[in-house]
Amino acid sequence: MGNKKIYNGVIDWWKLVFCTVILIMHVGEFFNEGFYLFEHGGYAVEFFFIVSGYFMCAHAMKQEPSAGLRNIGRENIKFISGKIKTVLPAYIYAWLLAFAMYIYKTGIDVLKNDGVRAFVLKIVYALPNLLLLDMGGIKGTEILGVSWYVSAMLIVMFITYPMLRKWGRNYCLIAAPLIALLLSGFYSSRFGAYEGRYFWTGIMHHGLLRGFVSINIGCFAYEVSVFLKDKTDPGGVKRTLICLAEPAAYISALALMHFGDDRALNIINILLLIGVSVTMSGRSFFASICDNGVCRFMGRLSLWVYFCQSPARMFVLKRFPDCSYKRAFVLIFGLTALLTAVGMGMHALISKRKNGGKI
Repeated sequence: MGNKKIYNGVIDWWKLVFCTVILIMHVGEFFNEGFYLFEHGGYAVEFFFIVSGYFMCAHAMKQEPSAGLRNIGRENIKFISGKIKTVLPAYIYAWLLAFAMYIYKTGIDVLKNDGVRAFVLKIVYALPNLLLLDMGGIKGTEILGVSWYVSAMLIVMFITYPMLRKWGRNYCLIAAPLIALLLSGFYSSRFGAYEGRYFWTGIMHHGLLRGFVSINIGCFAYEVSVFLKDKTDPGGVKRTLICLAEPAAYISALALMHFGDDRALNIINILLLIGVSVTMSGRSFFASICDNGVCRFMGRLSLWVYFCQSPARMFVLKRFPDCSYKRAFVLIFGLTALLTAVGMGMHALISKRKNGGKI
């Protein structure tokens, strides 16, 4: 009992916080009245990229080094497949809802104004979005807009994971921070500020570039978290300062998402590096408090909320295009909660049947 491993539910708490920030930002983006909360809340996606990079690194470090790279192709596909399986239930559920809303909101007008051929092409051209190929540069009909993050994450991981397996900690300590720094510097010096996830940088879409930057920051965060865990005593002044750095970094990042401007992205990445490193080191003040099933649930909930906000927003835009910011806020939050509850409930029932009645 004394050796019971503490579940790090702190990261799940922050997942829900940053997911909510993204939802709040999207409400204001479409229904603002000159001012809205978290105008740059889209940068909260960087938190999820960094966390994904950390977990990818942690997975790679657990693999048997003596196995070599003879089967790295198969191992890489297995790793990416596991990631897809994790998001697939929530993604397919939300995509189908968004597809129905697309037909209701746009497709019917295309059919009436442009004919059957244009309508069918719009549906066929939605295939890249369904297959999460958005950030690969394949253009098509955008159905579920928030899927760009998963597309970028999978592409970056598919490229990065074999290098992690080959060079291990050397990649995390040398290549990862260097890649993040050079790509951030390239974008900042050439373009200055954020231009949109589909903006072409000359080498890739900006959304994919953000993925490369932040996921590599996540790899570096893995090494920082290991250092903090190994070199920091459970008590003392150092531990206190490190613990205080975690909420300070997250709160500062959130403040920049509200009060900052388009140039805040790189500073937010630095703050999130600090926050995630402390959180994943287990040195957080909140580690023991968040060792429970509620936090585990919050982690799962954040994924469903992230996807379900899109069809909820599409519905409100169609039915109440001129409603006020406050009303849109209530409607989108309420509908997102409803869609999330239904989706998670359906998934739980299906999983229960597959497991012979055991969840």
